[in-house]
Amino acid sequence: MNAYGNIGKINIIPALGLARNMSTEIDRKASGCLSCPYYASIIRGEKSADHCALCAKKKNLYQNEKARYGYKESLTKAELFVFIALHLYGPSSEGIITDVSAVRLAEECQISPKTAYDVLNGLAIKGYIYLNTDIRGSYTILIRNYDQYFASAKKGGRGYIVITRAFFNQLLSVKRNINAVRYTLRAYINIDMDAKGNYTHELVHTETMKQALSYLPKYMRPCDLHKIIAKTLPSMLSLVKDIGKNIILRLDPEYYGPALKQHILEEEADVFRTQLEETLDFLNRKEAGIISLADMPETAQAAHVSLVHLKAKLKKPFLKPEDLVLTDQKSLLSLAQIALEYGRRRVWEALKQTWHDWRPGKADQASYIRTILVKGNTSA
Repeated sequence: MNAYGNIGKINIIPALGLARNMSTEIDRKASGCLSCPYYASIIRGEKSADHCALCAKKKNLYQNEKARYGYKESLTKAELFVFIALHLYGPSSEGIITDVSAVRLAEECQISPKTAYDVLNGLAIKGYIYLNTDIRGSYTILIRNYDQYFASAKKGGRGYIVITRAFFNQLLSVKRNINAVRYTLRAYINIDMDAKGNYTHELVHTETMKQALSYLPKYMRPCDLHKIIAKTLPSMLSLVKDIGKNIILRLDPEYYGPALKQHILEEEADVFRTQLEETLDFLNRKEAGIISLADMPETAQAAHVSLVHLKAKLKKPFLKPEDLVLTDQKSLLSLAQIALEYGRRRVWEALKQTWHDWRPGKADQASYIRTILVKGNTSA
């Protein structure tokens, strides 16, 4: 399993069966909440949110998540665990996972192997995955709608949440109560929607008891929700204050996916920075006539040949090594993101091709690299 996985809201919200339909909440942007002097105190739970209900500037936001995310049959607890685990296996950019063992999946989801077999077939029947079995008994799985996870809204994308392995392990600690599992995941989605992926934002979500019960199963009463929050929620979620009219839940930042993802990206970017700065050093020494081409490592040689080629092709004899080998933070993070998807070795192969064909100022190098990898034109 990877340290984190991306799960599209177009799959996870229907899977929970807890879609918020025509529920109302305050549109914080339209209501000017961010400029309110009481906003920070209300979010921290230091001041009653009743002030918001009486605010003259308040404007409501209407939501119909079934229309936005579609309808599918909701999943059982075991099916939810397996579906999340599959995303932690690191699907390809098309959503394909190969060589999946039901026995291993059963161990990681704390279920029996027979249940794992049944769950995989159930996920296929309910329309969440495509399933194919090879002669060894292993599975090749395609997660449906995976191509929409990262698409823009104009292209039908509905966004995604980032689940960490630590969060998944905490979720497994919720025993027996399927509604506690669903409510925990729904609370995480609500917190992520409020934070909008900003891991420096305070990770809390506020809603009234009426709003919470509106998307929970109809047979649930306020006392049932009280019991879930007080006794069943995993330790990563905590109640900010006693339940009155409002429920204010806070998530431990250690379990917030975007924070871990950013940390891993920065670590990967540092690896590229070290190697690219070393390449730049070789290029500058070669330009100064201090070393010969034979004294340079393979990557630096490829960069030098590309630099000479670009100078002649673009008729820019004063093109500098820094114009070709980019070490700014934005470029490094883009490389790191692609490396996490395709592997570091393939990114280096694609980067060498990009140096040869790239035109400074026309497009960023990451776009060239991704195009090369999608088309499968690397020699790796």
